[in-house]
Amino acid sequence: MILAEQNVAAEKSGLATSKKGLTLKDLLPQTSHCNAKLRKDALHGLKDLLKNHPAELQSHKYAIIQKLRERIMDDDSLVRDALYQLFESVILPACKNVLISSSLWIKLASLLVNCCV
Repeated sequence: MILAEQNVAAEKSGLATSKKGLTLKDLLPQTSHCNAKLRKDALHGLKDLLKNHPAELQSHKYAIIQKLRERIMDDDSLVRDALYQLFESVILPACKNVLISSSLWIKLASLLVNCCV
């Protein structure tokens, strides 16, 4: 007999996962969830995943940043704070030596300004 949990684990074998076993594909949609705690937890999960698997950020940086920009004006201050921490500790340091388009830097600057206000 095969349990559903075994199938999920088998599907994720070889993929980069967070401490909670979630992949980038799992976490990115959760950043838009209607529940603020789930959004915050998803951002913490992304921070964990990207810190431990930096190749994921390099491979998917534009999709990740595109999705995260939705959280710039989040209504919940804890979500904005988690987003700021994610950019400050993982995304910006990883991208500092990479040439990024000026429009992306403008979005990042906007993010940092909005989080600090």
